[in-house]
Amino acid sequence: AVLMNDLRRHCLYYATLQAGGVRVADAWTLVEAATTSRVPRVLGRPARLVDERRWFDTVQALARFDRWAHHADMQNVRTWLEGEMRMLPGVEVSTQAVNLGHGDEEYGRNIIGTIYGAEKPELKVVVGAHYDSTSDDKRRVAPGAVDNASGAAAVLELARIFCKFKPKITLEFVLYDGEEIGYLGSRVHAPSCDWEKTVLMINLDMVGLRQEQPVLLIESTPEFALAAALIEGVNELFVRQCDTWLPTKHAWFAWGSDHVSCACAILFGTHLLQPDLKQSIPA
Repeated sequence: AVLMNDLRRHCLYYATLQAGGVRVADAWTLVEAATTSRVPRVLGRPARLVDERRWFDTVQALARFDRWAHHADMQNVRTWLEGEMRMLPGVEVSTQAVNLGHGDEEYGRNIIGTIYGAEKPELKVVVGAHYDSTSDDKRRVAPGAVDNASGAAAVLELARIFCKFKPKITLEFVLYDGEEIGYLGSRVHAPSCDWEKTVLMINLDMVGLRQEQPVLLIESTPEFALAAALIEGVNELFVRQCDTWLPTKHAWFAWGSDHVSCACAILFGTHLLQPDLKQSIPA
C-alpha cells in the first residue's frame, strides 16, 4: 500500500506539469486507473521473463556487424533482425523501405513486429530502437554495442516476452534504420501511425551505457509528463521490491533520437548492460 501511494504521489506531481493544464481531479482519475493493486502482479509476469543472457547475446551478435547505414554489412544485419522477429509466434512482421539519401540507389528498411490487442486492437503502444550505428571511422568499423545494439536487443527481448501474452491493446515493436544519418527510419514510420490512437511511443536508445552509477533516464516534453511519471513510479515500485536502487533522471525536451519524429513519445534509457562493448568488436 505504501508503494502504491508513492506511485500515485509521483503521478499527481508530474500531472501538474503537463502542458495544457491537467486538473488535479482528472489527474487523480487517471492515476487511480493506472495504479490499482493489480499493477505489480500484472507487470511482474513479463518482467520475470526477461533473460539477461539472451539480451546480452543479441547485443554481441549485432556488435559483430559494421552497422553504419551505408555499409555493405547492413544487408546482413537487416536480414538477421527480420529473421529473429519472424521466429516469434503471434507476431505479424512487416517492413518499410527507407531511402538512405543516395537518390533511389540505396534503401534500408524498418522492421516492424506487431502483436494485435485482444480487446482494443485499434489502440497501440509503439516500442522502438534504431539498429544502425556510427563511429569516428564509420566507413571501416562501427560495431555500436551501446549505440544502439543495446536498444535494438531490448526491443527484440520485449517482443520475445510479450508474444507469450495476449495484450488488451496492440503492441508494435519497431527496429529503425538510418537514425544516425537523420532519423530516416522513424521519419518513414511516423506518418504511417495514427497518433490519435497511439497511446505512447517509447524509444530505447543507448540502454547499455556503462557508468559508475546506473540511472534510468526519461526524456520527454512536458505534454507527456504524466506518462513519464507513471514510468518513474513503476520503476521505483519494482526496484524497491527487488531491494535494489535505480535512480531516475528527467530531461523535459526531446532531441537526438527517433522519438523526435513521433507525435507522442518518451525516450526511455537505462544504463544497465555490462561490460561496455562500445570500443571493440567481440570475438
